[in-house]
Amino acid sequence: MTSDGELPCLCPICRTGLSQFDSIGAPGSPGHRAGARCSHCGSLERNRLAWLYLLNATDLFSDYERTAVLFECAEPLLSTKLAQAGEPATLCAGAAPAPGGRLAYPDHTFDAAYLGHVLGTLPDDRWFLRELRRVLKPTGWAIVHTFVVRDRTEELDAGEARRRGRFRIYGRDLPERLAPVGFTVQADAYAQRLGPERARRYGLAPDEVLYRLTPSRRQANPNV
Repeated sequence: MTSDGELPCLCPICRTGLSQFDSIGAPGSPGHRAGARCSHCGSLERNRLAWLYLLNATDLFSDYERTAVLFECAEPLLSTKLAQAGEPATLCAGAAPAPGGRLAYPDHTFDAAYLGHVLGTLPDDRWFLRELRRVLKPTGWAIVHTFVVRDRTEELDAGEARRRGRFRIYGRDLPERLAPVGFTVQADAYAQRLGPERARRYGLAPDEVLYRLTPSRRQANPNV
């Protein structure tokens, strides 16, 4: 519930009050979403959910100036916001493979990682996840954020992958893909935890899920 004079919507990224979030896509089209985009900063539902989660449901900012963050995201909005929040000790965006098929970072480099809608664009997501476990500190954590739209993950053929710009579409079996590479996985329907009123106020998709990964004692299985 909003107070007198308070606008009913608030973008948590730019802190702008709005009468409503803008719709995107043509009405009636498959890509149409009402209340999706912030008219001020351009954030979408997924950006706002991720920022709220990082801000309120993790310890990311408890010792930010000494924190190393690996940030892989298809959109620059959140990495820009993280930098504006007060520079972490290290903010690495773009984890390109080094010669020898490894990420270009030593073991146990990062305190935290965020993977925003990038796993599906990688030819070998399990390779990346094994490398992510290697470069995360044993006390670190990672957030995997991706669309989950079906029961089982589907690997796309070459033509479909080129057309969609991704190699696979993830299903609700995503935790089964994450655990064998050496992670404990917790699915978090964070928008639901916030409740319907706050979800509407922040313009969140109520059913969107974030996956929180922490290194398990079990080592990654190199055969998956």
